[in-house]
Amino acid sequence: MIFRDFGPTNLELSVLLALFSAWLVLSISLRRLKGQKHFRLRLDASVRVVEALRQMQSCCEKRLHTHSSDPIELERLRADYSQAHKDLQRAADRGRSLFSASTNAVLSSLIDGLASIDISKPTVERLQDELEVITATLGYWQSTVKRELKV
Repeated sequence: MIFRDFGPTNLELSVLLALFSAWLVLSISLRRLKGQKHFRLRLDASVRVVEALRQMQSCCEKRLHTHSSDPIELERLRADYSQAHKDLQRAADRGRSLFSASTNAVLSSLIDGLASIDISKPTVERLQDELEVITATLGYWQSTVKRELKV
């Protein structure tokens, strides 16, 4: 009487090992791809925040150095500043799920504080204060991006 071992053969073991290896490689690759996509989304949102802040900074600097009372020029500056503020709000909304809670809190308070400015008729002192806030936020943002994105 011949007893046959009903365990898996070498071929079956090889096929199972190949399937498991393929699944493992695919799983790791998909996880890496998802991480890279998340990184790119955070980086894109961060760059958009910086661009909006720099535009706001530029508008404040132009207004500080422009002593003209030309209503067309002042209206253009106000419109540029307003657009930059909207861009900042959009970038913050886009990154809300990507940024940390503390970063979102800083962005929200900054957006709320900068919304009240009418760049066409502030006092020089108020405009200078706003410019300092925007400049400080840019510095904070750059350090935050370096820390969070590990750039």
